[in-house]
Amino acid sequence: MCHQVYRGNAFTFDFFFTAVYSVAGRFARLFASDTKPVMEDGKAFIPLQPEGIEIEILKHSSSAFCRVLEGKFGCTAQIHNVEDHTASSFSHSKATTVSDIKYSKQLSNSLKVSVWKDDLTTHKVDAVVNAANERLSHGAGLALALSQAGGRMIQQWSNEIIKQKGKVPTGEVVATPAGNLPCKMIIHAVGPCVSLKATKTELRVASDLLEKTIWRILQKANFENMQSVAIPAISSGLYNFPLQKCADIIVATVKSFSDERNPGARSLEVRLVNNDDPSVQQMHRACREILGPSDLMPMQNQGNAPTQSPVSSVDLGNVTLHLKKGAIENETTDVIVNTIGANLDLSKGQVSAALLKKAGRKIQDEIKRLTRGHVHEGDVIPTAGYNLNCKAVYHTVCVPKRTTDDMANKVGFLIYNQLSILEVYIK
Repeated sequence: MCHQVYRGNAFTFDFFFTAVYSVAGRFARLFASDTKPVMEDGKAFIPLQPEGIEIEILKHSSSAFCRVLEGKFGCTAQIHNVEDHTASSFSHSKATTVSDIKYSKQLSNSLKVSVWKDDLTTHKVDAVVNAANERLSHGAGLALALSQAGGRMIQQWSNEIIKQKGKVPTGEVVATPAGNLPCKMIIHAVGPCVSLKATKTELRVASDLLEKTIWRILQKANFENMQSVAIPAISSGLYNFPLQKCADIIVATVKSFSDERNPGARSLEVRLVNNDDPSVQQMHRACREILGPSDLMPMQNQGNAPTQSPVSSVDLGNVTLHLKKGAIENETTDVIVNTIGANLDLSKGQVSAALLKKAGRKIQDEIKRLTRGHVHEGDVIPTAGYNLNCKAVYHTVCVPKRTTDDMANKVGFLIYNQLSILEVYIK
């Protein structure tokens, strides 16, 4: 990668989504201030006038703005005389579904595991796993939900498989196209079914079959070159398999698969996705016990982490914004964004200092070499990640402190700059 300093005015800013949080925060602070409300029908209304860059944000993402304001700050927004250019795309989707990531762990250079609370019919991955029966008759539970969301062709494709190959044995998987689902493929996995009062022998046999089922899922995702696969708590619902034991087997099997996988294999993220709290909690517990603390936050906070924001993930069409609490220097990602003063000294500021400590002195040396001490407000200086778990670090030359409103505009401007440079980096 060839690094250069990007000037703050060098790009056309096409991304308006991420700055929504900054603008929503400004409006929420005004709402909580001493501004006198207008009372109508027992409700308090505070008229707020957007300014400058905020008008452009609302034009491109007012639907997202309203959802964030409601979810994060508890305020309801009514926007007048501003046309939302993306309203039609949001109104015909389930973008209001909130994806909540609870756990994330990089097991190897090529395999990552995460725990999510989300609706599998709207979860965006390459492959979604369906808890199927041996006849691929999708008449109840998750199978019915996926079949209804994906369209009648899901059942038709499944019927064709049964017609050609017969029933799918327990522990095996087959795949069909995803229809209308936001993924490339559905992996139909037939997990074991046990009686309500299963004996130890029955559970032992079923446990072996569940492990085989998860292994087959991972093999199929690997064979099809999928980069992400969403797996529910297979067999734990209608099939009566004990939930806690189910979670332990799934997580342990993912770990074993990671240990035996070719280190040079394509990157794969295994997402354990359920929309009910008991399943999410058990998957989270099993991951902590078997895999260790999450990468999402510092280790010392794992035991009694504070409650997270009501909106930890927001789907904004072609961009998904995740809110995570943790040490940014430990994050595994493509790009880490940092702010830096005009003096270009990484030892100043908590985030910069943390990045410098982990990356090493070479990152500071590269900044000096690239800039030769000449920078402007809003410039972005891309460097290598060095000892960080990222490909690059984007250092934004931060503006001096100003009024709150002026800062909101400046922060939005800088975010656009970062996203535009990231688009160039990806291309």
